[in-house]
Amino acid sequence: MPKIRVTVLYFAFIHEITRKKEEIMELSTNTSIKELILIILTRYPNIKNIKNIKISVNYRIVNSNSNLILKNADEVALLPPISGG
Repeated sequence: MPKIRVTVLYFAFIHEITRKKEEIMELSTNTSIKELILIILTRYPNIKNIKNIKISVNYRIVNSNSNLILKNADEVALLPPISGG
């Protein structure tokens, strides 16, 4: 089965959980955002404890339950909630 490679970026305390700033994931073609998020949560279950994570694909925010199909060389970022004042 053909494969694609996507770059996953981890920011702030998500980076602390994964101990990685980024990783290249090899996925089956026709993998959706929703499926990728399930893979990530299987690898790093403590990410489930973070509420309101935003998902970005190629600098565009998408829903984590999206059926958007990833393409080779896509960049996916997991963005934790931002606080400030």
